[in-house]
Amino acid sequence: MPSQRPFAAVLEQAGATMVDRAGHAVPLHFGSSAGELAACSVAVGLADRADLSIVALTGTVAAIEDVTRHLTGTLIAPGGALVRGDTTWCTPAPGYLLVVGEGPGSARLAERLVPMARRWPSVTLEPLGDEIAGFELLGPRTEETLSALGVPHTLSPAVQTITIAGATATVVRRSWARALVLVHAGWGLPTWGALDHAGEPFGVTFVGADAVARFRFVEPLLTHR
Repeated sequence: MPSQRPFAAVLEQAGATMVDRAGHAVPLHFGSSAGELAACSVAVGLADRADLSIVALTGTVAAIEDVTRHLTGTLIAPGGALVRGDTTWCTPAPGYLLVVGEGPGSARLAERLVPMARRWPSVTLEPLGDEIAGFELLGPRTEETLSALGVPHTLSPAVQTITIAGATATVVRRSWARALVLVHAGWGLPTWGALDHAGEPFGVTFVGADAVARFRFVEPLLTHR
């Protein structure tokens, strides 16, 4: 059975048809998957990403750099991110590696990373799971929405820590047209509201898992604004 969150009731009130993704209830669509994908193609979509698996690895700077090289084959500078397939590797700060997984294999993300923590005893591995609420902005007006929230512009992929609706949020730009916003689960509703409000001038539309999955095929065709 998919896990239920208080926020799921808010999504249902907004018209969401819920579905199980990685053991969590997420919106499949808000009435029209095709219409939501079209909105992502010309404006900006806002998606609930309760299906994400998020793992934090912390330790000494040297140890985290070693782990990062071992897992990705490269070094990710603080503030940087690396997107490979369904996994995004982020370094919000020295000595801190944040790993975000999606898709069918994401449920076993922490399990796959456990051997790394054993190899480096000074590294602590923490699956964040239900502690984090994840949202995603998708579309050519993503950057304008982030700017309206006060997020400083930067190249992508990249990771930044800012304040949204009074909460500390981690913003992960996966591309110029995709950005994850991660906050403590208790701040999920006000953060969703802030994202919706910031995107309103740019045509924000609530989108479900169908549109999120199909957006990867549309994104390469978009024109950078």
